[in-house]
Amino acid sequence: MSDFLPEKNSNNVLTFSSDASLSHGGEHIILSDSAELDSFLLHRLLPVSKSLGFCSIHIIPADYAPAGRGDFLKKFSSGFPEGLEYLSKNQDVRDHPEMILEKAKSVISVALSYHSRNIDDSPDTACISAYAVGRDYHKVIKQRLDRLSHTLKEFFPDIHCRAITDSAPFYEQHFAAASLLTYRGLNGLVRTADAGCMVFLGELLVDIELTPPDTITCFIPINARHETISGQENLSGETEYRIVRIPAVQHADREKEKIPDIPEKLVKPCPPACRNCLRHCPTSALSADGFNPSKCISYLTIEYGGIIPQEYWKAIGNHLYGCDNCQIYCPFNKHVQVKGDQEFTSRFNQDFLQVGSLLNLTSGDFKKYFAGTAVYRIGYYRLMRNLTVVAANSGNSEHIPKLKKLLDLCEYWQNRINNTSAVSKECTGSQPAEKDRPIDSAGCLPAPTEKELAVLFFHVKKALAILNQHE
Repeated sequence: MSDFLPEKNSNNVLTFSSDASLSHGGEHIILSDSAELDSFLLHRLLPVSKSLGFCSIHIIPADYAPAGRGDFLKKFSSGFPEGLEYLSKNQDVRDHPEMILEKAKSVISVALSYHSRNIDDSPDTACISAYAVGRDYHKVIKQRLDRLSHTLKEFFPDIHCRAITDSAPFYEQHFAAASLLTYRGLNGLVRTADAGCMVFLGELLVDIELTPPDTITCFIPINARHETISGQENLSGETEYRIVRIPAVQHADREKEKIPDIPEKLVKPCPPACRNCLRHCPTSALSADGFNPSKCISYLTIEYGGIIPQEYWKAIGNHLYGCDNCQIYCPFNKHVQVKGDQEFTSRFNQDFLQVGSLLNLTSGDFKKYFAGTAVYRIGYYRLMRNLTVVAANSGNSEHIPKLKKLLDLCEYWQNRINNTSAVSKECTGSQPAEKDRPIDSAGCLPAPTEKELAVLFFHVKKALAILNQHE
């Protein structure tokens, strides 16, 4: 396969040589007028971003945002499920990043790998999504983007920046997929050239133009080639890069907008015959008809706080928190060259993830082991709700005694709610005696909300009914 060989013509416009694998017959890419800026981006910003572990970086004009509205609304064409209603708000902010950072001009889009292929199908071992087993990615990416902003301030002392990662209304997938080195796959996730789609996305908004108007700045290895499923031809290991700028328009909009064609992406699209992510979606949330978020295991076990519909219990299997099936079975994730960042190495060994062990988990244990991870935000009672489903699916009747203790906990809180109107919703110094506190070795058991209690009560009783049938 021919190398990617950009060259300058007499008008100082970067083109592709006629024998290049990505050639489009001389159709042009816009160059920056500022050699000094390009030198800074290529020889300072890019190396710093690589040293911070980012496996992908490109720069997009902030006014590229409105083009992302269509895909966002299509994803929720059937409405916003319970727990995701907040996504229906602040649409104006999504369309106008300058409402996030005043006078925002450019967006630096980055990706950070958490790649992992650890799969345990044992019904008695709980499975936590790979993104959540290490340090909370929100903190990691924000800290690294803040360090990237310090590099910018060395060159632009008056620049203002704001780092975001799921922390503001923003079309992050839309911006992340804009590069020649990224692609949004059939599973709806952004895939990078050398790290696959098990990546976290982050953005640094800045109030200066780091890319010319209506162009996207990409950093391309000089001899970049198409990515292949086998992973033998990839973009990793390259040390020399070139700035390539393309019109800021989505590939799907070329015909509609009637603009000159732009180079093919350096990341191959999903093979037409590949339907791995659809076939391996346990609940068929991913299908040929699109994505139904309300059926997704990640939604059901993380965002949704209600009673999990019985029709999805068996499909959930041993998924305690989230689901990685549409990534694990993606062929582009099999031979990635950029491994997962060490910050996201799992904190949990297989013994800890045994269902019988987790059923002993107290609220104090939950804080001890999950604080600082993404799991912590769903809270103790929702995690235990999920665990009852996993326990029921295990078919192991040995879990019955521990589920009964969990039922005792529910009854304990129900009695407290019924007997007093002054139940504290926070830990206080007047907790009941140790002997009166079921499953509370920490000595401090925050009260569940009435909804949390009702939901957990239902799940424990249902799990017990299922396991009793196995005896």
